[in-house]
Amino acid sequence: MAEKLHIVLFGGNTKQQDGPLLTTAKILKKRGCKVTIVTDTVHLKLPTKDGKTLEKKLIDEGFKWYNFKNLELAKIKKIADKKSIGFSLHSSWIFKKDVIDYFNEKLFNYHDSPLPKFRGAAGYSWLILQKERNWGITIHRVSKSLDAGDIIKQKLFKFPKSCKIPLDYLNYKSKLDKKFLEEFIQDLILKKPLQPKVQNKSVNTYWPRISTPKNGFINWEWNSEEIELFIDAFDDPHQGASSFIDGKKVRMKKCFKNKEKISSHPFQAGLIFKKEKEKIFVATADSSLIFHEILDEKNQKINHTLKLGHRFFTPQKFLDKSLSS
Repeated sequence: MAEKLHIVLFGGNTKQQDGPLLTTAKILKKRGCKVTIVTDTVHLKLPTKDGKTLEKKLIDEGFKWYNFKNLELAKIKKIADKKSIGFSLHSSWIFKKDVIDYFNEKLFNYHDSPLPKFRGAAGYSWLILQKERNWGITIHRVSKSLDAGDIIKQKLFKFPKSCKIPLDYLNYKSKLDKKFLEEFIQDLILKKPLQPKVQNKSVNTYWPRISTPKNGFINWEWNSEEIELFIDAFDDPHQGASSFIDGKKVRMKKCFKNKEKISSHPFQAGLIFKKEKEKIFVATADSSLIFHEILDEKNQKINHTLKLGHRFFTPQKFLDKSLSS
């Protein structure tokens, strides 16, 4: 009998998604491959699409895993040999040279962007801020430089206008993921020759990881479109963009520019000037926005408690910290 293909999966799932790690593990299991999973506590506790944690889903599917805080070669040697293939999927680790060398050009990474553009992290928040709809999913060799290894497989596509917040983009992309990963695994099983493509450095871009609690503070000096895009970028599955009202921190989601043309002055920015059932109308420097979901720090919706004439305001120290961290 032919020796089973052994693939070591490093990483985890995207928040509120069933992939990419779990999706890949199930494909490998179905194809009769040997699967070893290396993950971490943060990924294990993230909810999947139905709300169950990744840990619970792995148990339900009969998978065992290693929970590593640090990724060291000595640990890798205990679970993988020179014939094993490594596959990183949303891994939080930076792979060191000795680990990369151990896999001998058989360590790959799934990157949720159209490399060489959008290297780094928080891709969907950055693409929303930049109003980008041309996108892609990429598998590349892991190299010493972050997200810079040769491209092995890539699918380019365009997001529809119906995608507004990160969860919309993730749900749309998840429909393409399974087939993309199945094709890659099939190529590995059949030992098809890889056709690596060197990334074009002249067009690469890099955007860093974003922390919603640290970076997601609204600047009310921006215009309506800029504020709406910013709030969209930190919407589900993230916690929501932050500001303050009556000295209390709130998180803001489900924001839409008011279609009714309303003239305003920058001094009015942040003021609640109208309430319509659960909808909160807020003035901006150039127009106004409508909010459907404003949450307190306990994640409770507080639209009904907000008062006319009160102002959303973000102290400068929070904006400075957001830009400097």
